[in-house]
Amino acid sequence: MIMEMIKSVIASKPIWLWGLTFSLLWLILAVFVFSQSVPKTYALYFSSIVVSALIVWVFTNIISNISTNLIMSSTSLYYAFKFTKLTPQRYLLYYIISISIVTILMSSIVLIFSIVFFTIQFKTLLLPPNVLGFLGVIILSSIFVITFSIFLALLLPPKYIQLSSLLPQVLYFILVLGQIFIGYPYLFTYTSPFNDMQLLLFQQYSGYPPPLSFINPYSSTLNTNFLLTSIVSWDSGLYIIDVSLLRRVKVRSIDEMRQF
Repeated sequence: MIMEMIKSVIASKPIWLWGLTFSLLWLILAVFVFSQSVPKTYALYFSSIVVSALIVWVFTNIISNISTNLIMSSTSLYYAFKFTKLTPQRYLLYYIISISIVTILMSSIVLIFSIVFFTIQFKTLLLPPNVLGFLGVIILSSIFVITFSIFLALLLPPKYIQLSSLLPQVLYFILVLGQIFIGYPYLFTYTSPFNDMQLLLFQQYSGYPPPLSFINPYSSTLNTNFLLTSIVSWDSGLYIIDVSLLRRVKVRSIDEMRQF
């Protein structure tokens, strides 16, 4: 079942087009256009911002795709839970493993291209000092990706299928890009899962403490333990809610399905 889940996600054209390809295009612009005025001493700092933001963009597109697909397949889940040995907990576990593999794959592609492009631009090899920590953040983020996807799919009625697809992307533009160009207060930043993912990826990639505002490298820094606690809390809370929602999943009526 895990392999089937992986294949279904990888086979999605929007993830490759709007997620990965779009990220690589912005990577090229960031490296060869926007970094022209960046001093070499800030190369790692700048590259960490770019890489973390682009990987979270890939996560965002996976959320949009999965939530849309789950809305359309909720009826089959009802019969699977009722007539097979599949349980909500096992279903979530399988999906977490599957999405972790997919996100590691796609994040690795972004990471490899980033290292190559930034090395060419700055004439120095820019490698993350903590690869295992970077991988750990991707796995934690994967749990949020799938639990948030299921939450959106089961919470919103079918007629809001477009909203479930657009909402993650709207949140990305407000939260992630807002963190880069504006910055938010401490409490807001700590409690936002999108910012938690970005800041933790930045910290593991650069080795620098995550700043409150990326636009000002000398701004106040954030506590990594608080960021970890926040994303783990989101993962745990959404997992519990998802299990409850999956247990109550029902067959969609013909009228509901027509709303697609």
